[in-house]
Amino acid sequence: MVEYRGKRYPIFDFTAPKKSQYLIFEVLGMPVGKNFSVIKIPDDYLLEIGRSNTEVCIPDVSVSKK
Repeated sequence: MVEYRGKRYPIFDFTAPKKSQYLIFEVLGMPVGKNFSVIKIPDDYLLEIGRSNTEVCIPDVSVSKK
């Protein structure tokens, strides 16, 4: 959501998973409307995100290793 002059506007429309955790990824270089992915994460699952030896790898020095 983006707030502008006291009103909130959705960036894109999707159905959020009820009572669960999820990630929203923007994939650069994809066609408009297909550049976002919503990934549901089970409550008992530990997902590692980082730039090295992780399940979701973000190769940027501004991101920690884990």
